[in-house]
Amino acid sequence: MEPRSYMTELIRILAQWFLIKSGLHLKSRSIFYKQNEIWWCSVGFNIGQETYGKGQNFTRPILVFKKISSNLFFGIPLTSRVKDGSWYVKITVRGATNCVMLHQARVFDARRLRSRLISLDREQIEKIKKSFFEFYLR
Repeated sequence: MEPRSYMTELIRILAQWFLIKSGLHLKSRSIFYKQNEIWWCSVGFNIGQETYGKGQNFTRPILVFKKISSNLFFGIPLTSRVKDGSWYVKITVRGATNCVMLHQARVFDARRLRSRLISLDREQIEKIKKSFFEFYLR
């Protein structure tokens, strides 16, 4: 892609994300969510190899790994692309294989949450926890 057309497209995408993000700042904080749930989350348009959201609202499924407060949680993004390696944990969501991307874990404000997808069962959560601790603490 030509540099000028690339920059034009980048500015268009960033402006679209700015409008969504501005709305998130004004959103009320009364979102009820629990640890171990997967939610559609407005992740945004990020830089380089950081995971970003897709679609009109820049969303991606996010696992609420650890609820920090009523407004803040430590989350881990998911991908529908099945990948191997210590960075990924394969799980089943609504009958489909997905991967939890351990290397993209970070803190999120609850205002980014859009809609609840599913709550993971204890077996899948334990698998993710084990992989998380091996990945970050080995």
